[in-house]
Amino acid sequence: MSSEQAQETKLVGGAPCLDFTNTLSWRGRDAPEEALHDYRDLIEWSRRSGVLDEAETERLRNQAALSPRHADAVYIRSIELREALYRIFNTAYEDAEPAEADLKTLNQILSEALSHKTLSKTGGAYTMQYDSEPPEYVLWKLADSAYELLTSMDLQRVKRCASDECSWLFLDLSRNRSRRWCSMESCGNRMKAKRHYHRTRDESK
Repeated sequence: MSSEQAQETKLVGGAPCLDFTNTLSWRGRDAPEEALHDYRDLIEWSRRSGVLDEAETERLRNQAALSPRHADAVYIRSIELREALYRIFNTAYEDAEPAEADLKTLNQILSEALSHKTLSKTGGAYTMQYDSEPPEYVLWKLADSAYELLTSMDLQRVKRCASDECSWLFLDLSRNRSRRWCSMESCGNRMKAKRHYHRTRDESK
């Protein structure tokens, strides 16, 4: 069974790669909360978030059972990729330059993914498809999502939650780009209640 955190982590990023960075919660706290504890968590989360379909998930489950050490190594790489993506998209939000090491981490996986893509024609249209689905396949799909966002106009819409404790990333698709919180139901309401508490306390003095 996958962990409860992997099953319940909210999908508020607006893009799979951003939701992936948000699998580490409360980055601003002394003890952030990890949602992905092993490879099974990774693929179950990827299924729930739409990165993998049911058939792909089942195939990767079976491969992980046959090659647990390989799956463990891919899990370690997934955390490295997640943290690199968080820093890359965070620098985009801050209008800063990403670290070369983070770009290298992403480029290595993108290069690996591209080496397993083949061009084919289906139904009158050409498409790029993967020629295999090893345990690393989930990393390739996540890297694809990051590439698509990084090279799109939507990159300008990447924001970080206004709660310093949270710092989740999301796409602000509001018309006037005024979204401040990962979600009003969580951080938005929490900060609203905090402001109300401090205001009423000050008024009572």
